[in-house]
Amino acid sequence: MNPVGQLTYLLICSVVALTGESAAQEWAVTDLGDLGPGSEFVAAYDLNNRGQVTVDCLVYVGNDPTLGCLWSHGQLQALPEPSGARSARARAINDAGDMAGDANYAADTFPYLWTNGQVISLGTLGTGRVAVAFGINASAQVVGASLLDDSPFPEAHAFLWNDSLIDLGTFTGGSTEDSVAYDINDDGVIVGSSQRANQSGYTIAVMWQDGQIVDLGALPGDRWSEAVAINNLGQIVGTSAQTYDANGKDAVLWSDGQIIQIGPLEPPTPPYSHFFSECFDINDFGEIVGRGIVNPYLTVGFLWRNGEFTLTTELVPSGFEWRLVNPVAINNAGQIACTGIHSIETWRVRAFVLTPPECRGFPRGDANCDGAIDNFDIDPFVDALTNVDRYAAEHGACNWLCNLDINRDGVVNNFDIDPFVMLLAGG
Repeated sequence: MNPVGQLTYLLICSVVALTGESAAQEWAVTDLGDLGPGSEFVAAYDLNNRGQVTVDCLVYVGNDPTLGCLWSHGQLQALPEPSGARSARARAINDAGDMAGDANYAADTFPYLWTNGQVISLGTLGTGRVAVAFGINASAQVVGASLLDDSPFPEAHAFLWNDSLIDLGTFTGGSTEDSVAYDINDDGVIVGSSQRANQSGYTIAVMWQDGQIVDLGALPGDRWSEAVAINNLGQIVGTSAQTYDANGKDAVLWSDGQIIQIGPLEPPTPPYSHFFSECFDINDFGEIVGRGIVNPYLTVGFLWRNGEFTLTTELVPSGFEWRLVNPVAINNAGQIACTGIHSIETWRVRAFVLTPPECRGFPRGDANCDGAIDNFDIDPFVDALTNVDRYAAEHGACNWLCNLDINRDGVVNNFDIDPFVMLLAGG
């Protein structure tokens, strides 16, 4: 179709769209859907800057209940499983679409990398039969943790996979210590936690950099901490507590050599003495997502930016029937991947993406992502509505919701046509 025909198509469809268009919310809420009957548990894991989300899809049908899934360009699809696996999950994703996760084989669990249509086994440390991958960076380096052997009480060590598996060790190198690596940034700096010698049950947040393991410390008076995410500026988020007790956790940020207490979200009220809070992710603009307790003892998700909390309940429409309790990831565009629990049918769990009114680096209507909104966006915009596969192949660097959900109703469809035409006209 030539550009004139494309524009005619848009104008005709916009008339149809206007008959059902409604006012968009300030933040758009996108339900990532499910895989059909039996798929009542869909949880988000990670989100890249293109708006793709790794998702855990639990299907109560047959012998393979858990499927690793990817939500991309408005579609939720199951990933290819490693041969013979009972279940699989992709926990992390980079901007190239490479994903790190693991697969379960009865009593064994092995880490995998999904890349360029291949599923690559990463192996385990020593003779261990259980290993899990948690993070991946732009170079497709993967971090996680692996048991060292199959004895009744094996040690677990953090690992780095960079074409081969590397044991990152523990803080003091003791023979009875465990460690785990949760995230790695594009400079190869890794964060996680490690036990101290002779302090079973107490772990401390650590960072692996330039071949050294660094103690990040904890809040004054605390003996336990954990680092779960690091951005490309070296800022780290996690939790700190006196003991490993969910009710005693405080959300913290490590930045410029200091540990900063972020939580709790609210002061506790009797009979409670403390409201827990914890961080899950941080983007390159220092925006943090996590969860915590608010009165009257409800778990809610939060966005922390510019030193202030915004609860996820404030980012959804009034009467929204899902509680977004786990905002697990935030990208540089400002989008948040969340897991929500239905407010009445609490066994139902779904994954969502929250998209801000304006996304950093991905303006509304810039369908070809060249930085301008003009007639060159017409063809790709129509492809997005009529041929998603072609759009994805030709404009994979774009962000589906940021660039194309122009009316911010959470989906890309014909109701976006009229506001797109208005943007072309300078409106």
